[in-house]
Amino acid sequence: MFSSLVCTPDTTYSAVLAELAIASRQVSIYRTLDRYVQPFELVRLMNTVAPEIVFLDFEQPHRALEIWETVRQLSPETAVIGFRPGGLLTFTSIPPQQIAHAWLPSPLALAGFVECVDAAIHKVRAHVQQNVRAFLPAKAGNGATTVALNVAGCLAGETAGRTLLVEGDFHSGIISTLLNLTVQGSVRDALRDSAILDSTTWRNYVVAAGKLDLLLADRTRPDPLPLWSDYHHLLRFAGSRYDQIVVDLPEVVNEATIEIVRRAEMIYIVSTAEVPSLKLAQHRYQDLLRRHIGPERIRLLVNRYHRSDIESAEIENIVGCPVTALFPNDYRGIQRATMASAFVRRNTALGQAYMDFAKGIVSAAHQDSDEPAKAKSPGPAPKFSLGRIFG
Repeated sequence: MFSSLVCTPDTTYSAVLAELAIASRQVSIYRTLDRYVQPFELVRLMNTVAPEIVFLDFEQPHRALEIWETVRQLSPETAVIGFRPGGLLTFTSIPPQQIAHAWLPSPLALAGFVECVDAAIHKVRAHVQQNVRAFLPAKAGNGATTVALNVAGCLAGETAGRTLLVEGDFHSGIISTLLNLTVQGSVRDALRDSAILDSTTWRNYVVAAGKLDLLLADRTRPDPLPLWSDYHHLLRFAGSRYDQIVVDLPEVVNEATIEIVRRAEMIYIVSTAEVPSLKLAQHRYQDLLRRHIGPERIRLLVNRYHRSDIESAEIENIVGCPVTALFPNDYRGIQRATMASAFVRRNTALGQAYMDFAKGIVSAAHQDSDEPAKAKSPGPAPKFSLGRIFG
């Protein structure tokens, strides 16, 4: 949940906000101020509470603007959500969007409240996390989990250092089976506690497989699906603790996992070269574009590729998305790895393709770190030729 302060002399309105905060499951109101506090009081309160959201009543505009300016100077990543119980803003020539990050609608209802929180948080925290990569299957059975798992293993073992693999498919996640791992604390538990995670409790949720940390799904638990805000907190917490974060997603992006694709530097759609899979890959690509994910952040990975399959240029024409890598088909190699509860052997063509792909990710990350730390669109991921993959 997002911690928040409410500042309004209107006790009726503050009671409604409290009810909506509880119903949303996204906002926790730490304290309600029934008056416009002085700047020195707000400084002390902000330092104590560190709220992520301030709900601010603009019924007395000049006092509210003073609080807005203080919050903006103290904590640029605190979202200010404005409202005016008495009616529309007519007190200033300044556009409303310049004096608050979002405005509560009137009449106030749960849907508008949730939408407003979403808009405000993403206005102050809209940046992409450069160490997050999401793997999205074009359809179930395309091998996206195997690709994500082995790429994460390469990143952790020989290239990037600290790597986290998050299993986002709660109902059909098989990573624990592939590596013969026991799920203790699950990804659901970490998401449930995402707003209060710390370095000590974190070890209760992750499982280590060599140098790779994993947040695993527990298929036996019927818990309700998480919220986008849970993923938001989880990715912010893990972002500073890992060099790379790999997320294995189910094939349909929902209202919770949308936060992963919004924050991921790159989303890889994993498909085979069969036309039905490619058509679904095209659908996934268009869905991401409709969700305002820039095309420069979406790439296609073709799994189980044979020399006899259609060429990458034709695949790109079908899907409309650039092909970044072709992973050769190696059924026996996958079976050996599964029987051994291990990663695909690095001395195979498939294992080397995973390693080359992981090295490309690390190389691109190093190039980004050498450039000025300004918001920018990530460049295209490295592309591997058929000759490099098949020798």
